[in-house]
Amino acid sequence: MSIGRITTPTGASVFVKVNEPDMTYGAPGSFTATISLSGDAADEFTLLMSSHVKNALRQLNSEGAEVTKETLSMPVRVQEDGSVHITARVKAGGTNRKTGEEFFNSVSVVDVEGEDATSLLIGKGSKIKLSADVIPYNFKDKIGISLRLKSIQVVKLVEVETKGASKKSTNVPF
Repeated sequence: MSIGRITTPTGASVFVKVNEPDMTYGAPGSFTATISLSGDAADEFTLLMSSHVKNALRQLNSEGAEVTKETLSMPVRVQEDGSVHITARVKAGGTNRKTGEEFFNSVSVVDVEGEDATSLLIGKGSKIKLSADVIPYNFKDKIGISLRLKSIQVVKLVEVETKGASKKSTNVPF
């Protein structure tokens, strides 16, 4: 269950797969976005997450998890250059364990004016913001917080070069 929603500061996209499910971990796949934040933006995100971390620890410990801030798995990875990578993901679909009903998810993509931009192919280095629900989990000895991706705002698009598109001369035989 969500303990809140968070919107990241604007960061550089590292990996975005929201036009079709990422099948890396099998069917039904997931929609995924990873952004990189550095400097003040990274500090701002850490501050935003701090109250969510406190709430998650309170909830998980009340369920008997015995977890501390240091042992809590987070969707944030510090890179060698000091920047942080934040990953948010949502299952493309599945079956609700309680009701047995099938469900399907999608991720809303908008531009800076709030207009629908779902058809955009967001390339690496695009300036984007992520909106996600903060979800604490305790599953099979894995305890942490995940970010369930809800929407992406594209601030500055770097287009994806589509497969088959080439800038090579047509005279080159290979």
